[in-house]
Amino acid sequence: MADRDDRSGFGGVLHRLFASTVEAPAEVRSDPVRGEAVVAAETKYARSLRRAVGVAALVGSLLVGVQVLLAWLTRTAAEAQQTAVSVVSPATLDGQQGGAALLLLLPSSIALQVLLRMPRDHENVEPEDAVAHRQFWGRMAAVVAMASAFVALSTFVNAAVANVTVNSLDVVEMFGVPAGAVLALLIAADAATQADLEAVRLSLASTRTAEAIERTRAAVSRIPGRADQSPKRSLVIQGVVAGVVVIGAGSALVHGMIGHAGLTAAYAFFATALSVFALGTAAQMIPSVLQAKILDTVIVLVPPALVTVVVVLEGATTAMRFATGEDQSRYLTGLTYGLLIALPPVVIVAALVLPRGRGRVSSPLFAVARSSLLAQIARLEKVEMRGESDPWRVFAALAILASPLPPVALVLVVIATWQRRQSTDRRRPLIIGAWVVVGTVAVIELVAVVTLPIYGQALGWFAAQ
Repeated sequence: MADRDDRSGFGGVLHRLFASTVEAPAEVRSDPVRGEAVVAAETKYARSLRRAVGVAALVGSLLVGVQVLLAWLTRTAAEAQQTAVSVVSPATLDGQQGGAALLLLLPSSIALQVLLRMPRDHENVEPEDAVAHRQFWGRMAAVVAMASAFVALSTFVNAAVANVTVNSLDVVEMFGVPAGAVLALLIAADAATQADLEAVRLSLASTRTAEAIERTRAAVSRIPGRADQSPKRSLVIQGVVAGVVVIGAGSALVHGMIGHAGLTAAYAFFATALSVFALGTAAQMIPSVLQAKILDTVIVLVPPALVTVVVVLEGATTAMRFATGEDQSRYLTGLTYGLLIALPPVVIVAALVLPRGRGRVSSPLFAVARSSLLAQIARLEKVEMRGESDPWRVFAALAILASPLPPVALVLVVIATWQRRQSTDRRRPLIIGAWVVVGTVAVIELVAVVTLPIYGQALGWFAAQ
């Protein structure tokens, strides 16, 4: 009788094959350091990827919001003039436009992914050149990710509105191009993440710390004027004063030129948003300029430049619809309106960045740059890895994301509040924001459900029996 433990036959081959795919080698199972290193690397990668996707989604949402608001203004003007216009006319991208954009974005994201992961030529390319090459194209990948987020959101909004107006649901139209754009977004964001992780890894290298501290101190010495004890407060106060004056004057000019309250309000909103965006960009650019990082400065300018161009063009197009007179007069009116939107950010940034003379306190933006550079020096002198987020912060973020489902979001925000009491991290903005978002969305959905018979009848959703 054959020995049942004999595994030299077909059954033994299957056993060895199966065991080789399931059982890990002994050296891997007995090495806890390797597992901890993988978990740490995974955490850093996930954090960096969330940041890249979040920034891209924020920029895409801002651009789509501009489109939708201008589309609403256009529709209001068309209804007042009793002319036919589609619900989202001139705004969101239709399926063909989104598909054409996707034909460019998806191959671009894949090409950047390959380019950033391609090994360098050790004979012809120095390590420093290879790093600089990857950093540049990593920022380009971030721009592609922003464009992909815009295409995904814009085409989804267009398809959703089109399906609502015809009382049908075309799944392919609603999710086809947006799904492809989301894929391009993730691929490009992953490529940008690789460059970010490399930048973080290099900035933490002990051999580069001393040089970076010396370069940053030299940048601080280039800032004119005396140090401001409260740079952020000075920036906020003087920025608000300059904004009220400049945007107020621009709003009065726009209202006198066109005479439409809605368009004047839209001008004030977009000028304010672009001004805040410009101040944030300037606060990020000035430290790079002082450190002679010209390439970083140029790359930082790309996203706000794209946003500004889109807002100016959409604003000019919308203003032409409201203007009266001959075609040339309407064109000049729309062009003036668009340029006036871009004027306040330039004037406000110039007012807050110009030096105030020798011996006087530095201008607000230079004062904030000094504070940022000094904080950078402190971080370099005390090199520490960023700690893990407390669990309550994770639950609070999940509550915000789950806010469309109020019962789930409420449970999550309660858990976050309870865990925050047990934590040493008692910062307020995130937990307050979670409660505000969850409560606001819950109230809106409750009101929408209660008043459904009213607006549903008005919209013709209920057929008469």
